[in-house]
Amino acid sequence: MIRVYLFISLFVLSVVASSAEDKSTSISIGTYVGLHSPSLKVLNEGEFRSPITGFGTILDAQGQGSSQPFLFDNPLPKLGLSINSGMEFQWRMNSKNRLVFGVGVWESTSRASANGALPIQGEVSTVEADRLSTISYSELYFGIQRDFFVKPKRYKIYYRLTLHELFDIDYREDFVFNFTSGDLDGFKKIMVLQSQATGLLGLQFGSGVEYFLDDWLSVSLDAGYLMGFRKIELGDGRINTSFLSSDNITMLMPQRVGAGGRIEFVNPESFIYEKMKLSFDGWKVLFKMTLHF
Repeated sequence: MIRVYLFISLFVLSVVASSAEDKSTSISIGTYVGLHSPSLKVLNEGEFRSPITGFGTILDAQGQGSSQPFLFDNPLPKLGLSINSGMEFQWRMNSKNRLVFGVGVWESTSRASANGALPIQGEVSTVEADRLSTISYSELYFGIQRDFFVKPKRYKIYYRLTLHELFDIDYREDFVFNFTSGDLDGFKKIMVLQSQATGLLGLQFGSGVEYFLDDWLSVSLDAGYLMGFRKIELGDGRINTSFLSSDNITMLMPQRVGAGGRIEFVNPESFIYEKMKLSFDGWKVLFKMTLHF
């Protein structure tokens, strides 16, 4: 990781040194909005497809209890393209090179509903269940943008290399069970899982085109691919629930808090809990509006 920082820093310093004789520096400030589609394979193809399983105690007419297993399936749609927005600052070091700094945020959600039944409080109750998953991150980045084709005062085509740090990565999943029969008819039970991760470093390679509306205003469209140096594990896991021990139901959720607060998920093929390691590799497409000073 240190080698990566050194490589980027040396590259930036070499460009700065090459621009020492060019005094026509300028600063640009802009905003951007676009789409990022990270892979998040463990969520999309794993945890989102895992059902809720478990067992509950059912009482017969004589008050005798027996254990009844259940499987409640409520798969979530895959997370797709979601909004990525932020601000970017540029410093023109010479006629072709710009040093860029940026900050941004990204968030994606997936939601689904299902009907079924759960053995709870000694009887089988029908239930309408809502499931909501939300994941988000903030990011900082810096790097170099270099022009390779310019038509003065009209447009230019460029490529860029930026080092990104994703931080404040938050994950939350909400389960809301609306009971529609039995003693719990009209009542709700909820279960909320929350977790987070610290920093993730990655490189983004991209290119774009910038069109000048005036000397002081331009719009641009660029595309890039973000590639992380590793996968991350969600930690600091915690679960809040309104289910009680008197409900006489044991629920094995699609995810759980494992050792050290790390999140584990149920593999939908093997039904075994595994470590949740997330990759944010994926394409970005951004529209920018920039003011030049």
